[in-house]
Amino acid sequence: MQNFRILLLLFAVLSISCRKELENPSWDVDALIPITYTDLTLFDVLEDSLTSTDENGQVSLSYSERFIEYKLDSLFTIPDTTTIESFSLPIGSISAAPGQTIYADTQETVYDLEDIALKYAIIQSGEIEVTLLNSIEEETILNYSLPSATLNGIPFNIIDTVPAASSSSTTTITKTYDISGYTIDFTGLSGNSYNTLVSAYNVSVSPAGNTVVISAGDYFQIEINYKSIVPFYAKGYFGNRSITVGPDSTALGLFYNIRSGTIDLTDATLEFTIENEIGADFSAQITELTAYKNTSTPTVSLDHYITSSTVNLTRAEETIPEQAFAPRSTTADVTSDNSNITEFISIFPDGVRYQIDFQVNPLGNLSGGNDFIFYNTGITLSGDITIPLRFKANNVVLVDTTDFELDDDARKETNKINGGTLWLRAENDYPMAAQIQLVLLDSNTNSILDTLVTSPHTIEAAIVGSNGRTEQPAISRVAIPVTPAKIDHLYNATSIIVIAQMNTYDASAVTIYEDYKLRAKLIGDFDYRIEIDEN
Repeated sequence: MQNFRILLLLFAVLSISCRKELENPSWDVDALIPITYTDLTLFDVLEDSLTSTDENGQVSLSYSERFIEYKLDSLFTIPDTTTIESFSLPIGSISAAPGQTIYADTQETVYDLEDIALKYAIIQSGEIEVTLLNSIEEETILNYSLPSATLNGIPFNIIDTVPAASSSSTTTITKTYDISGYTIDFTGLSGNSYNTLVSAYNVSVSPAGNTVVISAGDYFQIEINYKSIVPFYAKGYFGNRSITVGPDSTALGLFYNIRSGTIDLTDATLEFTIENEIGADFSAQITELTAYKNTSTPTVSLDHYITSSTVNLTRAEETIPEQAFAPRSTTADVTSDNSNITEFISIFPDGVRYQIDFQVNPLGNLSGGNDFIFYNTGITLSGDITIPLRFKANNVVLVDTTDFELDDDARKETNKINGGTLWLRAENDYPMAAQIQLVLLDSNTNSILDTLVTSPHTIEAAIVGSNGRTEQPAISRVAIPVTPAKIDHLYNATSIIVIAQMNTYDASAVTIYEDYKLRAKLIGDFDYRIEIDEN
């Protein structure tokens, strides 16, 4: 804009000598004004964290994605279970003195965990809800304990006082107790069982009460509800069940700015890692792993032994009993030599669809009942993708939006522009031609203001030399006719959308190097009217 102001000053000086000869003199002049300048690289389209270079400056894409994170601890939760114990006198009557026990029992509650044989657990969270119903006309005391559930070595125990009933109504109380942090032995009274919780009850007349007559029909009921029990740690035999994960999909962020087209890659690698965080053996069969594009129908399913055979997953190792573990990983190298990975990636997938069948303990109870699982653990499948940027491009459309703001010091003068041309001068180091479109955007209202280039114009490709690199940039000029309204839009724009359709015209693949750039300069060649007001 400094050049623009200099021109105005020059025109003003010239006008002084003309005042006596012309009334309200004016001139139409051509003004050549730089608008904006930028260097574009592949790194502007792709995140810096996704690119790397080798010692020769050749660029590769490196991307890591966790395709599946399946938490298996949900399969080993303890279901909500309710037990009811009651004492009632069917006939006759008895007298009970203060402090006298009227009912006592020890029982085993067996949980239905299908084929899981649970021996031991540390509780992450959970509650015991106790509801007591009393029709005895004297205050009673409940002593309830779980001898096999301990916290810091002390068994779980509650003592509740139940008010006396009246001749016309029953007394009911409900209380809830947190059992987070408790360890529970599920081996029962014998110590050889599984999924079995031992509990003990004792109901007595309050020592502070009076002797009471318990008549036929009087009762005392204990309802215990074990609710939302989630283990932090569990141990036992986890059975031989089958688990299917999917069908489902996961999005990929690698090719977000690439909207369409394909590339013919010369090489790509994908290192699959399946990580087992569970202390049990698994086998896995990936029945589907398909790349898809949201904007088109073609899909490519990965063809590799990992998608056609069973993979055995070694159990995790318990490094600190009941506290810490080390997962075990199984890897598979997917390359262009042993798979169709280049075709899989060449469609620029937006995501991957998958389905995996797991088998728990495929060879049975090899651990002797010592499988284990920690809270919030499971099996993950991740991939590390490396793509050397050597390829042939077929109508690859790149879309990028960048901030765009011009100096508006001279904006008030734009109404004096009669017309002209915006010249886009491009120096292209890349061995790919690009058809360019430029769209002005007001990001405040998310609306398109104008399209500078209504039909694609070609920026020519640089020529590759004998060393496999481009030796000098290809220079292209694109003329963009403008009107005063288009100039206003240029000043009002807050961002610009660059749409580039890329092609390699040579039959051989091209290599992208770190120092390649596309240098673009936008210059305004304006027809500008200068007027001198005599008044």
